Amino acid sequence: MKLHRLKTCSIILLFLILIGSITYIYHLSVTKSIEVPDNATVDKLGIEGLREYYNIPGFVYSVIKEGEVVIEGSSGFIYKGSNIKVDTDNRFNIGSLTKAYTGLIAAKLVDDGVLSWDTKFFDIYPDWKSEANPEYYSITLEDLLSMRARIRPFTHNVFDSKLPLSSSNPIERREEFGKYVLSLSPVPENTYSNASISLASIMLEKVSGESWESMALQTAKELDINIDFGRPNAKDINQPWGHRKDWFGKLNPVSPMEKASIPSVLAPSGDINMTISDMSKYVQVFIDGISSKDGYIKSTTCNYLLFGLPDYSIGWGNAYDGETYAFHNGSDGTYYSHVMVFKELKSAIIIFTNAPDNEDTHNFIADLRNHLKRKYIYAIN
Repeated sequence: MKLHRLKTCSIILLFLILIGSITYIYHLSVTKSIEVPDNATVDKLGIEGLREYYNIPGFVYSVIKEGEVVIEGSSGFIYKGSNIKVDTDNRFNIGSLTKAYTGLIAAKLVDDGVLSWDTKFFDIYPDWKSEANPEYYSITLEDLLSMRARIRPFTHNVFDSKLPLSSSNPIERREEFGKYVLSLSPVPENTYSNASISLASIMLEKVSGESWESMALQTAKELDINIDFGRPNAKDINQPWGHRKDWFGKLNPVSPMEKASIPSVLAPSGDINMTISDMSKYVQVFIDGISSKDGYIKSTTCNYLLFGLPDYSIGWGNAYDGETYAFHNGSDGTYYSHVMVFKELKSAIIIFTNAPDNEDTHNFIADLRNHLKRKYIYAIN
């Protein structure tokens, strides 16, 4: 009897292992990234063809050349399965493109002489020093905005409910978060960090007497653009919905009822939404700056934001590959956005999608950006 039971259990176990293996192989097959086409194929597919090829629900785009928007367009739907088309008036969550926006708020205060890039955090919050890790004593505004303060990342699976916070006031809540972050040991080397931007915003809040949200809205007013916070479909279900892929590779819309994935204390690092037209106006500030034009901020300040520090300056990555360019991507995991500014060409390309943060979306962004660059900036037909 015992031997029979053992054989039965062994058969069941083998069966379960077989089913699990088959399921996992299926999972790998359906989640495998789509093959990246060559440039000729990309140009043949065109804008709409690329959306279909990469299975992107919807997107908007803009190309700025020498200070002028030469094309602005849209493709797809507000969510997979919807019959409502995306258009250029739609709002998208721009994720970590918000970091550069926070950098611009700081730049305006620096230009106005309210503080400097070298201002130390603990010069503004001296009372916090006794409870902070001594390794942070010398960190500056520049260090925090350029990811050079060795602050812990807080980039994945961060929930308000799991943080030691008690106040409901936005400024006080971020201060509680800041004290907590500064009590932790630093990471071994400079790292990309949402918390680093949050700490910078705490400095800005202190010297201005305003919440980051108020400063962000005031900046938008001064730039004649409209911004909001969070996922746009949370306020209007006819705005684009973000998407996720499930375990079986199916792309699913994210309900407007789902709680936002970015805690309010980290909003300065990634929680603005806006339209592509307003993003184009905002990026024009940087195009003016690299064109030696003083505008909302000084030209020298603008160049510093984009290119003042190697690899990652103030909310912008930068590189040289035959051309000098600044760039950033942004995602809350369910929307994905991208902007690239070309220094010598005095041009920029902006793309907003309601696609998830994964390899297929990244490849789509790269292919579409390069297609738009060839067609509208280099004017190669």
